[in-house]
Amino acid sequence: MSDAGPTFECARCGATFDTGTSHTELVRRDFVDRPRPSKIERLCPDCWRAYVDDFLDRDFEAELAAYEAEPEA
Repeated sequence: MSDAGPTFECARCGATFDTGTSHTELVRRDFVDRPRPSKIERLCPDCWRAYVDDFLDRDFEAELAAYEAEPEA
């Protein structure tokens, strides 16, 4: 028996990762008026970056760097 802690499975690549890992949860709802999500997809850090790149149609790291470089209002 392994003494490894609980893990999640990435919804994109299938990799398992520790629940303490910085990750993203996408909440999917079939209907807006449902009190609970119909599906929660957990993405590992690598797949999260790929998801954002696809969504933005731009490089995630470049967007993040530009955002962090903006002066505060």
